[in-house]
Amino acid sequence: MPQPEIVVVGLDAETTVRKVLDAAIDRACSETREIVLVSVCATTGESVEMEELDHEALRNAARMDARLVLERAEAHCRSRGVGPRLVVREGDPASEIVALAAEVGATLVVVGSRGRKGVVKTLLGSVSADVARRAPCSVLVVR
Repeated sequence: MPQPEIVVVGLDAETTVRKVLDAAIDRACSETREIVLVSVCATTGESVEMEELDHEALRNAARMDARLVLERAEAHCRSRGVGPRLVVREGDPASEIVALAAEVGATLVVVGSRGRKGVVKTLLGSVSADVARRAPCSVLVVR
C-alpha cells in the first residue's frame, strides 16, 4: 500500500495565497495525510547602514508577518475542509522550504511564482526555480 502523501506549501506575503492554496488542495489526493504551510522569514546580513537598527525587533516583525500570512492561509484551508500544520522558519526561503520537505518526507511542494523577469529576476533570484531544482520531490509552481 502506498505511503500517504505530505504536501508542503511555501507562502509569503507577496504570493497569491489563495491561488497557491487552492492548487495545493485541488491536487492533494484522498491519500494526502497532511498539508504543511510554511512561511520563511528571510534573514538579512547585517550591514553598516543597518548597524543602528534593532535586529531583534526586525526579526520579531518578520516572524509576526509570516505568522499572519499563515493564519490567513489556515482560515482559507479550513473553509475548504483542510486542517493544515503551520511552520515559520528563518533563513533563505528556498533552502528552508527544501529542508522542510526533506524533513517531513513530502511528496509534493507547492510554491507561487511572482513572474519576475530580466534584471529583477537575475538580481533577486527566484525562490520557486531554486526550490524546483533542489527539492527532494515533485514541485508545482503556481502563477
